[in-house]
Amino acid sequence: MNTQDKFPLSLLQNSIDVRKEYFCRKTINHPRLEMAKNDILSLANTSGKPDIIIVTGPTGVGKTTLAVKIEDQLLERNMNRMLSDKSHLPVIRVDAIPPDNKEMKF
Repeated sequence: MNTQDKFPLSLLQNSIDVRKEYFCRKTINHPRLEMAKNDILSLANTSGKPDIIIVTGPTGVGKTTLAVKIEDQLLERNMNRMLSDKSHLPVIRVDAIPPDNKEMKF
């Protein structure tokens, strides 16, 4: 087991709510998720022309996690340009909310 995958033992001294929060926020890297992220990032166009990447799949497979990781990488990759050109948007993410979802998050 990778040491990154281990939780801090001090967590056991915290309340149940704090422990639940830790595990709700914890993501465990999956080889396929990492491979998909790397594939998409290698395809992301750096010429300035827009790319559209659509991530689809069943509930709970990691679509949002993948999108967040890609977004973070693209923002990091373009940080210098964003600092010099305030109008540069390296990524725009749109989440489709299912119509039956009672909680709409924006």
